[in-house]
Amino acid sequence: AYMGLPTLGMSICLFQLARAWRETGLTRLLARFAPLTLGVYVFHPAMLDAAIHFGVSKDWPRLVFIPVTVVIIVTVSAVLTWLLRKIPFVRKIL
Repeated sequence: AYMGLPTLGMSICLFQLARAWRETGLTRLLARFAPLTLGVYVFHPAMLDAAIHFGVSKDWPRLVFIPVTVVIIVTVSAVLTWLLRKIPFVRKIL
């Protein structure tokens, strides 16, 4: 599914859009967040488990569960990554 011709076309279009995008407040925000993305990717499974442990429930309506879970997990993972990047040898990894 991810190796089809439509996916290739969409990927090329997205890269071209990104290349043509002028610097805005959003691009500056994304540039500040970009160094944290690997850490968010690495830590998010543990954050999902912790969120469920602390009461974020899959039984909630999806319109509540998904946004609340995303905000909590991305925020906590980004803060954790930001803190770990303050340690010199960890910064080279993350």
